Amino acid sequence: MRTLGAMCAGLCLAVLALSGCETAGHDQADATAADMDTLRGSLATLKEKSAAAAAAASNLIEKADSDPKTAYAAYQAEVKNYESARSSVTDKHKEMKSREADFFSSWEKQSAAITEPDLKQKSIERRTKLQKTIESVDKSVEAVTGETTPFSATLSNLDKYWGMDLTSAGVTSAKDKVSDASKSAKSIGKKCDDAIEAIEKAAPEFRTAKPPPPAPAKEGDKDKDKK
Repeated sequence: MRTLGAMCAGLCLAVLALSGCETAGHDQADATAADMDTLRGSLATLKEKSAAAAAAASNLIEKADSDPKTAYAAYQAEVKNYESARSSVTDKHKEMKSREADFFSSWEKQSAAITEPDLKQKSIERRTKLQKTIESVDKSVEAVTGETTPFSATLSNLDKYWGMDLTSAGVTSAKDKVSDASKSAKSIGKKCDDAIEAIEKAAPEFRTAKPPPPAPAKEGDKDKDKK
């Protein structure tokens, strides 16, 4: 049986749906900033996991004559971690782009409803500025994902290659590809840093200022409260 609270919540949602209420533009802007914050964290993880996957490949080369099976298992684990981080960046970026599209579409409609020409122009100019700001983020993230595709292919092909041959000669014969993977990981890391920097510049442009937290209570005030 549904609780009274759940029934009320459902009724409220139905009323909102029927009334066609939309999320306030400034709330959409805050949500976009939050999306950027989340994406920034995913990019930092991707940088870390890209480097770890490349390092695991290099470690396998070093362990070719001693313990390649253990090193190979570690490599496979790091590739899996990298692919998870890569998917996170892709998914978070798609979510952000979807929200920003809705945000700017709503802004355009609201600007059209402004009747004072000078204020309407200010709104259009502000929208254009923010669009350019977030486009810089999109481009920097796309530069990252553009490099992760061939990097993923190299890691996957190395996995298949070593899966068939873990002899010393088999492992070390892929040394040139491992070197390429290391260079790619460094390049991805650099592009992740660039994207993070772009986000750190852009997010404050969308975020609504919040009041500072209350000052901590003084010792004297605490004693008064106890009384």
